[in-house]
Amino acid sequence: MLYRVVLLMVPYHECFHDLAALLSLALNEAGLSASVHATPPSAYTLRHGVQDILLGAHAAPEIWDRVPPRALLSSLGVYAGTPPPIVYQTENLCRSGQVEVPPWWRRQALRAVTWDYSAVNARLLGTRHVPLGYVPGFVRPFTVNPFPDIDVLFYGSVNDRRSAVLDRMTALGLRCQTVFNTFGEKLDRLIARSKIILNVHFYEPGLFESIRVFPLIHRGACVLGEESLEGEGAEHCMTVPYAELAKMAALLVESDNYMVQRAADHVKLRRHPRLSERLREALSAANDPAPSSSAPAPVASA
Repeated sequence: MLYRVVLLMVPYHECFHDLAALLSLALNEAGLSASVHATPPSAYTLRHGVQDILLGAHAAPEIWDRVPPRALLSSLGVYAGTPPPIVYQTENLCRSGQVEVPPWWRRQALRAVTWDYSAVNARLLGTRHVPLGYVPGFVRPFTVNPFPDIDVLFYGSVNDRRSAVLDRMTALGLRCQTVFNTFGEKLDRLIARSKIILNVHFYEPGLFESIRVFPLIHRGACVLGEESLEGEGAEHCMTVPYAELAKMAALLVESDNYMVQRAADHVKLRRHPRLSERLREALSAANDPAPSSSAPAPVASA
């Protein structure tokens, strides 16, 4: 069977490029034939004998108009031998202390297998947690920039709680830079110029942003993160409470302590379970019986 990591070209889909590469590399490392396929949502269709893993489906619910329910897929001649798509769910659905089930959730649940990046999301939604892991083919050479001119880099959307911590870091004399809608080589150059990459939650309670952090650790970056719900992510990078982020950033920059931290995180990464093993296990369970069309949408309290 062939495997496609399908990058749906929704707004800001570029933020999933690294995730697509990690998944594709890990599938090939597992001995499976995989490639990355970018497509507008309006052009997405199932392909006979191809297992799709979808990224960005949360922003393109219209694709389910063209995907039959899982319970009917094998009985439709044109789709015989075609597995249901797998959605790699990348969104924080626990923004207010309880799971927020999107309006498109029922349609997706009936038509696709869902893997979730977060153990918290997966438990509350009743889906499978497929965490990211070590992908040797994605590791970048561990290099040292002798003249980093950015102390703290933050990239992504900025709201009040993110701007407040960046303001506190600036007040401590740290050279901070914030960018939005910046991807690819331009972002790579900024990361190479930076001592610390800041990871701070947009919502409270915050889930560990593994999709942002894992590519950074593979690049050898020093990531300073805000503590996450249930302690997720503490084993991958330094995490501290929100109120301590500015102070910790200053400590890491002082006397180049960030170099020690980035080296330690890089060593820990290589000891982490491989993503190829996690994907192989998840794929073996992907053909579980399809849910009944009368199954209620999962709703639970955190």
